[in-house]
Amino acid sequence: YIKKIIPIVSTWEPKAIRELMVAEVSAEISEDKFAQTMASFSKLGALQSIEEPNFEDVDSGGKTVIGMQTIIEYKVDAKYENGEAVITIKLLYRDGVLELYSFNLGSEILLK
Repeated sequence: YIKKIIPIVSTWEPKAIRELMVAEVSAEISEDKFAQTMASFSKLGALQSIEEPNFEDVDSGGKTVIGMQTIIEYKVDAKYENGEAVITIKLLYRDGVLELYSFNLGSEILLK
């Protein structure tokens, strides 16, 4: 699932990314703020490759914006045309299905 959604997230297209996200979480983020964040992430350029996702944590009793849920966290090393990044991705496991709960990117490129 992660390998399927990272290329979509890496298009930096707010509408396409919001379609992957848990609806309740997406509704909490303003259109403007989300667009600004994607514009910032777009400094990385096009996705070149990703490594195997590394499991970080699971929170099976976590209180979220949608109540008690199971959230699974992974980190993925990625290469973009303008540099490298570490993607932290959180997935919601609900009713036997994974959904994108949240993601963040860490890269020196984004600090410039």
